Amino acid sequence: MNKKRFALVILVTQILQATVLSRLEIWGACPTINIPLTIVLAIFYGPKWGGYTGLGLGLLEDVMFAPVLGVRALIYFLLGTFVGNFMKNTANRIPTGLLVTVLATLFRWAISSLIYLVLRIPFTFTHYWKGPLFAECLLNGLLYLLVLFVLSRTIPSRPLRKFTGL
Repeated sequence: MNKKRFALVILVTQILQATVLSRLEIWGACPTINIPLTIVLAIFYGPKWGGYTGLGLGLLEDVMFAPVLGVRALIYFLLGTFVGNFMKNTANRIPTGLLVTVLATLFRWAISSLIYLVLRIPFTFTHYWKGPLFAECLLNGLLYLLVLFVLSRTIPSRPLRKFTGL
């Protein structure tokens, strides 16, 4: 991927996250475009791009929204590296990516809740678990489909061995 295109994608997603998505609350949850973007880039380009994208997006999100710096950066770095190692250039991007996005949203919530619990930072465990968490999983899944569609049309990925389409 071209570095200028990569920087443009990061800039556009951060502006979108900070201005629109952070204020859009559906069923008590705010969608996060950083998880789907990290997963799509990890599938397209592997663990290195996925991990570094997750690290950068997580740090930017921590600076803008989180009470502790580095929690989301660590989680997104792990997600990008893990998905990049096991799903690089996979042919079934839609069903597996949706499943991974939902699981990644649950993983982010569980690990950040655990870290906040250890650091004794207040968070709403019971309220978020009863409904908004599943709404966030659904919204992030829809954002995954949108990000996959846009990036597969605008940014060429490395050629796949068996499957070259979406």
